[in-house]
Amino acid sequence: MQLVRTNLKQKLNLAQKLNLAEKRNLAQKLNLAQKRKQKLKSSTVAAVCVLVLMAGWQVAANAQNVSREELVDAYRQARANGTLGKGGVRGILQRKTTGGVGSGQSGDRRIDVAYGPGPLEKLDVYVPKQRSSQRMPIIVFFHGGGWRMGDKRQHDGKGALYALNNIVFVNANYGLAPQVVHPYQALDVAKAIKFTADHALEWGADPERIFLMGHSAGAQLVDLVATNQRFLKEVGVNPLNIKGVISLDTASLDLLQRISEESFEGQHVGKMIEQAFGKDPAMLKDGSPTLNIHKGVVYPKFLMICGERRRSAMKNHDEFARQLRNAGGQVLVKPVPLSHRDINLAAGDSRTDTFKWIKSFVETGKL
Repeated sequence: MQLVRTNLKQKLNLAQKLNLAEKRNLAQKLNLAQKRKQKLKSSTVAAVCVLVLMAGWQVAANAQNVSREELVDAYRQARANGTLGKGGVRGILQRKTTGGVGSGQSGDRRIDVAYGPGPLEKLDVYVPKQRSSQRMPIIVFFHGGGWRMGDKRQHDGKGALYALNNIVFVNANYGLAPQVVHPYQALDVAKAIKFTADHALEWGADPERIFLMGHSAGAQLVDLVATNQRFLKEVGVNPLNIKGVISLDTASLDLLQRISEESFEGQHVGKMIEQAFGKDPAMLKDGSPTLNIHKGVVYPKFLMICGERRRSAMKNHDEFARQLRNAGGQVLVKPVPLSHRDINLAAGDSRTDTFKWIKSFVETGKL
């Protein structure tokens, strides 16, 4: 009898526990359903707000005869220059028409000037509004994009910003892989530099104070033409007129080494290298800045800014710097705690150390 009572008591306790568990389970389901409902409601409200905002932006864009693509481009420029939110969409669009830094400040802007016959052989020129009595230095900039994509329009804000600081800024496109591959991409870069040197005096600039700047693949290309100087010589540019190179976060200074990396990044970039430079070791060597450094050659000064968390990039830069110094050249490598994208943005933001380093280098010629 006692055993029966014990069993009944155990069953009763078990039933109570199961009932409590069911209640908890039900409560959790209700709580989850409420959260989903709230999230859906928030998402719906956010989507409506975005649609209303986009509609408002498009109306403002249409009023100023600006396309949707130009509107998106203007937003990106404002974000890159730290001017997002100043004056709303009209302020952004107004800065778009003046180069990204404010009405009346950017000076003379010349768009899609052809420097060669190719469809992408075009550049934009930003000339300071207030020209100094002395000839101004020039930056010639080349975008990134894995040698196969990208466009100068993504960097309009940089042009206006540097022009505001009395630096003539040339923002150039170049042929892209797979239609244009090595050595013709490097030749496009050299031709853009040649055009700049030939027209510098028209802009109040000094053809003997040219600085090259590029990001990612664009950085690799400016590093290349400054070390493998046959490209400059082929188009008639005196390499001594290149006073400095600003290299923004490339990890492809030695293509033979880079293409053999087994890391995820190395394999990803390796495919891009193969598309733009091929697999021939001789061609890869010809396209490698580090492998084209030789004693007895005069090189421009190099300011190299790279992400400190990219180990391969750091090793590439350290080896490049070692080789250049052994050849008698000057180089300053600046590791920074920024992402690949943010290094590019920082170069177009006057509040950053990156911009200040570049500006000081171009103005003084000193590292």
